[in-house]
Amino acid sequence: MTARSAFDERRDAFEREFAHAEELAFKARARASHDFGLWAAGELRLMEAEAERYAAALRAREVQTGSLARVFEQVRADFHASGLPHSDTWLRRRLNDTLAAVEARTRRDG
Repeated sequence: MTARSAFDERRDAFEREFAHAEELAFKARARASHDFGLWAAGELRLMEAEAERYAAALRAREVQTGSLARVFEQVRADFHASGLPHSDTWLRRRLNDTLAAVEARTRRDG
């Protein structure tokens, strides 16, 4: 094995590891968006089918934009429109806690 091929193999291994980590992060953000959406739907008193559609829409928003901030903004707007008194700080903490829980599950379950 030449020094160049050893270097190439190592580089390729790092690239595969990075791609895998990015894929897991993408899946975790999408799942967290969905879980946060289900929680928010409960707070908004949405019925089961409507709650699932709401959560799916939030997941789609995160997947399309790649931004949990957009998910947060949508929930904040919906809460404000419904007169729910949750603060931005509390909502961000809830979203971050949801993401942390999903990431922990992902690491644990592989």
